[in-house]
Amino acid sequence: MERKQKKLINFRPLFYCFLALLLALATARYVFAGRITYIVLVSAIFFGGGVLLLLRRKFAAALVLLATFAFGVGWYFVGVSAYSQNTYTEMCSVVGRVGDDVRYSSDGSFFYATLKDVKINGDKEKNISLQLWVSGNNVEAGDVLSFESYVEKAKLFELGSFNNAYYRKHIGYNVSISEYDVMITGHKLLFSEKIRLRAKTLLEQNMGIKNGDVAYAMLFGDKNDVDSELKGIYKASGIIHILAVSGLHISFLFAFLGFLLKKCRAKNWLILLLCGIGALIVTIKVFVVPLSLLHSGSLFHQLKKKKKKSASTVN
Repeated sequence: MERKQKKLINFRPLFYCFLALLLALATARYVFAGRITYIVLVSAIFFGGGVLLLLRRKFAAALVLLATFAFGVGWYFVGVSAYSQNTYTEMCSVVGRVGDDVRYSSDGSFFYATLKDVKINGDKEKNISLQLWVSGNNVEAGDVLSFESYVEKAKLFELGSFNNAYYRKHIGYNVSISEYDVMITGHKLLFSEKIRLRAKTLLEQNMGIKNGDVAYAMLFGDKNDVDSELKGIYKASGIIHILAVSGLHISFLFAFLGFLLKKCRAKNWLILLLCGIGALIVTIKVFVVPLSLLHSGSLFHQLKKKKKKSASTVN
């Protein structure tokens, strides 16, 4: 009996589709903001790629890539369009919980944080970027604050630029207020926030505050406490990207964790569970999710393949 040849699947088209989706998500914010440089760049890529594919008579490939790019732009546009905000012209009653991304100004007179689980006049709203004038370290992560103040709408697009931090943190409003006008009514930290704060404390205790903040930024993508001068050096050197959690970081983390667990003869479902918990603890960004799912899919494939192999052995 002749041995059946295995069918080989060509994943190259999938890679090109991923590049088209990546291009759409990376440039859409600047195109919608009217940045001429990015508009010209995207137009040039499409013109050159389109001409090349048409000359090679790859009409189906051209349509698929165009559809993938359009899907990415549409995905971004829907996200921005759904970013609706209400307008508040009078003094509002605000209740919110301080997240774990807190920092103080260099002189200690201002406290900056993101207010989560926000309610304005009793209605659930988007997060608030809070600037609090303080006389000491009286407010900390997890505190539930209640106050009355004017609320200003946060602008995603301003002067041809896109505020990625506002979009990523779901910030819809800005508030600047004194600590004397704020009442602390409770304290609540999520499990993932407790893990991040504990990791930050240990890093600063063992590496010093300056180096610990850099290590924390590399692990969790939070650059709030990184020294501004040091951050400028990273930018000038072109290596600022190492302070951001990316899909590549998550893939390496999953691969390393999977390797260790397999050496311990752990089950694939346990590897998936632990990788999922790790992804929740780390600050997840838009490019991290597809790559995390891709790695999880490969583990599912291995599990399915293993089951088929064991079934064929039994038969």
